[in-house]
Amino acid sequence: MSEFGKYLGENYQDLLTVANTIVQGDGRELLHDVVTDLLTRGVPEGICQRGEGKSAEIRKYVIASMRMSWHSGSSRYYQRHKRPIIMEHKHRAQIYRELYESSEHPDVTVAIQFMHEKLDEMPEFDRIVCVLWYNGNSLKDIREGTGISLTTLSKSLNRAKQFLREQVERHWRQYREDNQSNRH
Repeated sequence: MSEFGKYLGENYQDLLTVANTIVQGDGRELLHDVVTDLLTRGVPEGICQRGEGKSAEIRKYVIASMRMSWHSGSSRYYQRHKRPIIMEHKHRAQIYRELYESSEHPDVTVAIQFMHEKLDEMPEFDRIVCVLWYNGNSLKDIREGTGISLTTLSKSLNRAKQFLREQVERHWRQYREDNQSNRH
């Protein structure tokens, strides 16, 4: 096993704690993407040979790599994990308006609030795929940007659309009445 591999085995929890702090949540994906990249490029081996302080050197290098990956728009982590979430938040209101601009749903503000709540109830992956698709990204575009198979994306989108249809059918009228009566 390489020095870097030994270091990872002995210090995984510490690095995960740092990754969690960087992303302000679950940092496993960030840590794993960075470690995969470092192992693929073979860069850490040079750092692993620096003598007595090599553990501190490796730690600094991995943390710096995680920070760069978190902030860099061209990193694999950003493209696979951060960008879809940013795109989702940016375009939610547009989706709500498209879904509720019919005469049956005249109050766009209440409709937006309803859809916000229903999207938040959805599994995260399905929600992100749904938001990206409603914003004009084809499943092929999403596949090319993330590396996720078309079959997985299609199943996810179908689940999301079915969930939204069911929520509208079951809960929309009551939700709208409750929210309109709370305004007056």
